[in-house]
Amino acid sequence: CDNVFLDLREHSSLALCTFVSESRRRSPGLATSFAKVGAFALPSQSRDAALTLTLQPNAYTVHVKGLDGGSGEAIIEIYDLDG
Repeated sequence: CDNVFLDLREHSSLALCTFVSESRRRSPGLATSFAKVGAFALPSQSRDAALTLTLQPNAYTVHVKGLDGGSGEAIIEIYDLDG
């Protein structure tokens, strides 16, 4: 699946973030964040999607699905950048 839709919700089901990977535009700060937590860097032509968020301690749920009925596998990694 080339394009993914990610929906992050708080325990109350309030949608906090909706992310669509179609554009593949990445913040230059992502590489710094990856290095800080020991995560591997994504190659410039990678089809992976990544984002950083600041969240308060709470319970969250992430839903991932392919756009346009696409299917595939998803791995979600969550890191504490302040820890």
